[in-house]
Amino acid sequence: MKCNLLITSINPGVGKTTFTLALALKLNSKGYKIGYFKPICDNYDYTDSADAKELLHMDEDLKTICPTTVTPFEYDMPDEQVEQIKTDIMDAYNRIRPNYDFLIIEISRKAAYLAYLNLSAKYLAKMLNAKVLILTEGRDVEDADRFIFGLNYFTAADVEVVGGVMTLVPQEMLEHFKTVVIPKLQNVHKLNILGLVPSQGSIAAPTVEEICSKLNARVLAGKSYLDNLVENYQVGAMSPEIALKYLRRVTRKAVITGGDRHQLVIAALETDTSVIILTGSILPPAAVLSKAEEKGVPILLTASDTYSTVRALTDQPIYGKLYLKQTDKIDAWNEIFETVDYKKIIELLEC
Repeated sequence: MKCNLLITSINPGVGKTTFTLALALKLNSKGYKIGYFKPICDNYDYTDSADAKELLHMDEDLKTICPTTVTPFEYDMPDEQVEQIKTDIMDAYNRIRPNYDFLIIEISRKAAYLAYLNLSAKYLAKMLNAKVLILTEGRDVEDADRFIFGLNYFTAADVEVVGGVMTLVPQEMLEHFKTVVIPKLQNVHKLNILGLVPSQGSIAAPTVEEICSKLNARVLAGKSYLDNLVENYQVGAMSPEIALKYLRRVTRKAVITGGDRHQLVIAALETDTSVIILTGSILPPAAVLSKAEEKGVPILLTASDTYSTVRALTDQPIYGKLYLKQTDKIDAWNEIFETVDYKKIIELLEC
């Protein structure tokens, strides 16, 4: 019998949802019948569960796949409400579990979320007969500290950790992690490192729609092309003649510029551009919007200045989710899982 697999992270923004769905798809392709379960959502948007239902062809309704919601504003709920949440989770779990070889369980936000209510990842892992896989980003050697913290957090509660996977690893750091950091994690700290997911546009790229949502932007043109992927960002702060040389070097990009830079926008539309983000609430001429529609490039408008907009997109990068129609992303994840030891994950799930 297989235990369930609970996937969590010590910090948010590591691509947990995308990794979870990609792993479930991979295991499905290998003959396992995998279900997705998100016991607690942190908002009333059930997009993650809806995406899982579609990708994994699940028959259960969304209320079974994600039975409860607790937002950060609901921490002061009475004890009887907490007990009702636990009951609702177990009722949904008992309905969904018999239909699958095992469940992949995703935790909202991070491992410690809802610890105050005794609904954190370690509590849910025990409650749902799950072993734990920890994700953390791997941008720097210090990120390895999160693995150790997570390992101690779960083992102190007698929850078994099958291992960890590092995501968003820059290409220049891959060799150092493979030869120096991972051996120490495995040999000294006894933590299985089951894979490194490199930082590359083909798997991490958000859609224009995801960027629009983060910026709370207005769509001025190209509403039919909001599923364009964005792999790079460029700031348009030079003359159109000079900018064109640089714009041609970068593909699948978001060009961020002031709303009054009409000629630069037109130049960007002649290159491989996924979206143009106009700042300062300045509307462009109708001719620019018409050109964008013709080229299939959305134009977004935000009230923020250019500097603030760039900060919003780069300080906490958006890790794009996985959708059934994104065949290029699914293919890229399949390649990644040739290096992630999913066979070892399956082996370690024996109860």
